[in-house]
Amino acid sequence: LQPTLESVVEQQPGVTKDNDKIHIRGGRSEETLFIIDGVQTRDLISGDSKGTSVSARSMAEVNIITGGFDAKYGQALSGVVDAKTKEGGQRFAGYLGYQTDRPGGDRQEDFYEFELGGPLGLLHPLLRPLGGAGQERPTFYLSVGVELRNSYLPGIDDLPGNQHLNSSYRDPILGAGRRYGLFFYPRANNNWRASLKTTWKASAVDKFSLGLTKSLAFDQG
Repeated sequence: LQPTLESVVEQQPGVTKDNDKIHIRGGRSEETLFIIDGVQTRDLISGDSKGTSVSARSMAEVNIITGGFDAKYGQALSGVVDAKTKEGGQRFAGYLGYQTDRPGGDRQEDFYEFELGGPLGLLHPLLRPLGGAGQERPTFYLSVGVELRNSYLPGIDDLPGNQHLNSSYRDPILGAGRRYGLFFYPRANNNWRASLKTTWKASAVDKFSLGLTKSLAFDQG
């Protein structure tokens, strides 16, 4: 499976992965910089920069730079992964996919992916007076990916009484303090990722984009 941007990058020449960290040209993991739609995805505490929160299918373009960086890449030493996500089109289009290692695999791997994109026709009358010649209807693109798997090691399901851990994490988005139940972590390793992007071509030379990315990881190994 290659569900994330990072899993695609690790297949390229000169790139290795060790302890779930990407190394380019033998450099340390924090010396590689991931940039998604012009935004650096760097952990302010550890310095690590990853692409695990973005689905590989949601990528429109990926450039891997291993030398001769421009000044705008000043925080990268060994490599830069500069990626752009897809945008919705003027017609509705979608994708629904499922991959699994059953019945021959022993890790119970399941990977679900959903995509949907198209125009936001209801917003166009409101935005039309603000645009210029050559403007188009605003569009949206939504991507949701779910990666569930067990490992070769004993997991939480192997304990007597079918016990499970319960996450105490409270999601601060919109101040709701949402908690996530067992539905979100049925396996030893559970990864959820979603991204939403809206784009409006306001004129022949102006384009505005707004994006939101969310990822969750639950481990019951």
